[in-house]
Amino acid sequence: MSFLGPQKRAVEPREEDAMKGISRFGRSAWCALALLAGMAGTAAQASQAREQSDADALKRFGEVMLAKGRNEQCKVLDESRTKQFDDDVAAILKKLEKRVPAQQLLGVALNAAVATGAPESAANCDEATRQAVEAGSEQARGWAEELRGRRSRGNSTQGK
Repeated sequence: MSFLGPQKRAVEPREEDAMKGISRFGRSAWCALALLAGMAGTAAQASQAREQSDADALKRFGEVMLAKGRNEQCKVLDESRTKQFDDDVAAILKKLEKRVPAQQLLGVALNAAVATGAPESAANCDEATRQAVEAGSEQARGWAEELRGRRSRGNSTQGK
């Protein structure tokens, strides 16, 4: 015995010890792979949710644009409400431009313009059209206020 304490002798590695090491490594690798697969699944779900959200926004935008076109065609709203409608559509468009490709927005706007200008709808400034324009204007107002509210809340917390 030396002043360093008892000395241990080197032991040859045994096969069963090597298998335990491999087994431990294998479990760690499987855990890492499972974690990565879970992260990939979560990312795919987030991507699908974003795509669905964008599709819903485009559908909603199409409805608003159709109502806007009908208003221009039939003059349902007075000048003040038409200006408000235009401002709301501009606010919505500004937000959507950041999320959705320009080609998709243009496609929705063109589809609404074509639907508004179709011969069967051109002379159809009836009560149903008035109600659709009113509903579209209200939808645009609520949506724009929602978007403006998010922006103003975000700005108020930045200054603190």
